[in-house]
Amino acid sequence: MGDAWLDVHQGGETKRYALVAGRTRVGGVGCDICLDVESGAGSDGSEIHIWSEPPRVVYVGRGEPPLLDGRVFEQAALETGSSLQWRGAVLVFGQAAVLEELPSSSAGTAAPPTAPSSGGQDEVGKRVRAGLLADLNMTDKQAVKRWRAAVMASEFDSAACTRDLLAGENAGADESRLLERATRLQRDLLMSAHQRGVKGVRRRARAATRTGAAYVLANLIAISVYSLVVLAVLLLVRVQYGTSLDGTLDEIIGVFARIVGVFGG
Repeated sequence: MGDAWLDVHQGGETKRYALVAGRTRVGGVGCDICLDVESGAGSDGSEIHIWSEPPRVVYVGRGEPPLLDGRVFEQAALETGSSLQWRGAVLVFGQAAVLEELPSSSAGTAAPPTAPSSGGQDEVGKRVRAGLLADLNMTDKQAVKRWRAAVMASEFDSAACTRDLLAGENAGADESRLLERATRLQRDLLMSAHQRGVKGVRRRARAATRTGAAYVLANLIAISVYSLVVLAVLLLVRVQYGTSLDGTLDEIIGVFARIVGVFGG
C-alpha cells in the first residue's frame, strides 16, 4: 500500500495520522491512534483495526458498532474517501495513488530475468499457520468466531482472516502442538486420494468386513467359553453329589405339561 493516512475529525478539530504497514489500532489509551477519551472510545476495550494490504477495516469490540459510510459493519474494504463514524468522531481514510514505472521499450533490450518470489510460499505458510491456530484455540477467540460467521455468510476473505488470526496469536503458543497438528494435517492430505472414488469405497468395505468378522469371532469365543463353564459346573455337581440335572429338568417339564393340560382341558 502507498502512503495512507486517517483524518480524524473530533471536537471541532482535524488531525491527520499516518498509517503504518500492517495493522493500525484506533481506540482508547494504548492504541496507535488514541481518540478523545470524552467520547468514550475504547473505554470498554473496543477498537477499530485498519489493515494496510489490502486496505481493510475490522471492528473489534462489543459496544456500539461504528458506521462505514452510514452502514453498520464488522469488517469491510476501505477506499480513498471512506468515512468511519464512531462515538462522536469521524475518520476519513486517504491513500496516495501509486504510480508504477513502465518498463523500457528500447528495441533489442530484453528485460533481465527475475528470480522467483518466495512471497507466495510465505503466504501459504501464514494461512496454514492461521488455520492451525484456530483449530488449537491458540488465537483470539472473538476473531475466530467472527470469521466462522463470515464463512457461513459467504463473505470469507482469506488474506484478512490470516492477518486477524496471526495478530491474535497467544504469546505463549506451544510450537510443539502446532508441529504435531501440522504433521497430522500433512499425513491426512497425503492419504486423501485413498479415501476418494472407487479406491476409497473398497478400502472402507474391507475395513467394514474386517470389523464384522472380528465381531462374529469374538461372540463365538464368548459363547464357547460360557458353554464350557456351564458344562464344568454340571460335571462337578455330578461327581461331588452323584446327582444329575436330568431328573430335575424332567420334573419341571412335567409340571408345565400338567398346567397346560389343566387350562387346555
